[in-house]
Amino acid sequence: MDRQDDARKRSLKFVRKNNPPSWRIELCNRNAGRHRQRVDWIGFEHCIRNDALTPASPAPSRTRRTRAQIMAERGR
Repeated sequence: MDRQDDARKRSLKFVRKNNPPSWRIELCNRNAGRHRQRVDWIGFEHCIRNDALTPASPAPSRTRRTRAQIMAERGR
């Protein structure tokens, strides 16, 4: 637990000092908290300092089909 606490302090200090983009913080938060009750601060620290990370591409937008379009596709 001491290693986690030290990593938390270092990573929060890094975030305050360097002000990384919000997408990077959100990405690392998702990765550090995945499938766990607790945050993996060591993983968050490694992630937040990783210069090789790039922003996620936007998800493709889904177009909503009308009932008439669905019926036409089915041939009715």
